[in-house]
Amino acid sequence: MKAVAKYLARYAEPNLSSIIKLCRSAAEPFSQATLIPCFAEGSAFVSRFALLPGTTNELVVLVLNAPPSASEQQRQQTLATQKLLLEGGEQLGVDESQSVGLYRFHGKTFLCINLLQSQFKPWQQFGVGYARKLGMDACLALHHQGLLQQIVVRSTDADVRWPDQYLSIALDPDPATSLYIFPFEHDITAQSDPQNRHSAQTYDRWLRYYVAGLTWAGSPWRFHTIGSTMAINLAHYAINRGFPKREAGEDFYLMNKLAKSGRVVTLAEPLLTLSARLSERTPFGTGASLNKLVSGQLQHWPFYHPECFNQLRHWQQFIAQATADCQLQFAPHYQPLSDALDALGVTKLLNHCRQQSTSVAQFRKHLRNGFDAHQTRRLIHWLQRHHFPPLKAEQVTALGNQFSFCRLDSL
Repeated sequence: MKAVAKYLARYAEPNLSSIIKLCRSAAEPFSQATLIPCFAEGSAFVSRFALLPGTTNELVVLVLNAPPSASEQQRQQTLATQKLLLEGGEQLGVDESQSVGLYRFHGKTFLCINLLQSQFKPWQQFGVGYARKLGMDACLALHHQGLLQQIVVRSTDADVRWPDQYLSIALDPDPATSLYIFPFEHDITAQSDPQNRHSAQTYDRWLRYYVAGLTWAGSPWRFHTIGSTMAINLAHYAINRGFPKREAGEDFYLMNKLAKSGRVVTLAEPLLTLSARLSERTPFGTGASLNKLVSGQLQHWPFYHPECFNQLRHWQQFIAQATADCQLQFAPHYQPLSDALDALGVTKLLNHCRQQSTSVAQFRKHLRNGFDAHQTRRLIHWLQRHHFPPLKAEQVTALGNQFSFCRLDSL
């Protein structure tokens, strides 16, 4: 594909030739691949993953990474991953100059990219976003070279508990599907302290509440954006220029783009179990959010007021019926929506859509894609700050008769 060749020539990370050379030494092309970035996880997850049932000749791409602030203990925990492969597996090939090794371990092939000892700097400033991009770029290059058969690549994290069916479930390589999302649950029971368990459960329900609110509002961006739960069609990955190199949020921004170029499929099974531990690894996310709750920085987790989603619902209905000559005029109840759209500069978006469209269908598509998952989140946040203050979980639940998505116990 032209898009893939263009991406590899212009936007992919430059240190892929050694990876391709190593993988050419394999007896036959890899059937499918999974990407796992790793920081301070030790080595136990490698054995857990290696023992999962799957197809023959699986490739697992491990990208060892650490922030500049990592302690020596954390660095050693990260390096333990490669040490296990060296001591317990068969080394198939190594490029020491690039800190890349290929190993056979319990029937699976592991491609280990050790950024801690890599000469490619300044990778540390980009955090996990760089690690995910480098690993997925490697998978794209291998597929382009005919060394990887399946075009859909799983992306997960080292602290996930994968069910036995994780690798064996078939992911249709339909060109129209850009993204698969696995269902998940947070490991609430892993928290020994009752307050910590309650905090983890609250955060999990907040995540589901947001997606339930988007679904009720008719938003096309009604899916979870968690990097450890996705599988990506490599063709769409190339079209959207890969993972952004960010310390956090790289999953959200790529998934937002993938949802524009293809269909997003949320799977019914198998269920992934995500860690609900406290962490300061990233500026936001599960670990950072739980830290705020447990440390007392927040007395309660702020749930979006359901009226924010009601205002969004009205906007989605407007988009579905919009024409090029439409005007942003709403009934008095939706004045907050009008204020928010004005603050977000939607008039400029409307003008752009008019210039780019030759039909009503095109106009609506451009407007829908222009007001994407990122803009939707900005709208909800603006409405919360200026019109509808957040609620406690019990206040949200009390509104369940008025708004079906507010029934938190069912999420």
